[in-house]
Amino acid sequence: MGNRSARAKLQRRLPLFFHTMVCPVACTLPRVLKRKKLSIDFRLELSDCNFMLQFFGTYGGHICGLIGFLTALAALLYTRARVAEFEKSVKDLDWQRVSELSLDVAKLIKASQKWQNNVNAQQKVNQKQLLEQAYMERLMAQPNNVKQITGGEF
Repeated sequence: MGNRSARAKLQRRLPLFFHTMVCPVACTLPRVLKRKKLSIDFRLELSDCNFMLQFFGTYGGHICGLIGFLTALAALLYTRARVAEFEKSVKDLDWQRVSELSLDVAKLIKASQKWQNNVNAQQKVNQKQLLEQAYMERLMAQPNNVKQITGGEF
């Protein structure tokens, strides 16, 4: 009888979700042991679960914040190393020469586009001429079925 009242008192103090979701072993264990006629004080198990809940509730945010901070710090250091490597590779670069080269490349691209456009236009003309030639050959190959009307007979 004494264990039942202590258990009821604990259940009133702790929320319902704690008994069903957070610590199901501590909540089902009393019923199993009661069937076997054993009496054990279960306040220790419930208080252990309650301690874990309090610990992570209090310090969980701090732990997650620390993990996030360390992740951001690692990303920052990695990015800084990449930028330093890039700066080191372009340190001795002659920017005047780079600008001249970029202009030369732009001129070459424009010339190649003109050449490609001329080639495409020539192919289009050739295709048009071939199509007209094939059409004329077909017209010439058709038999002449039209009779000439001579005189005034109708």
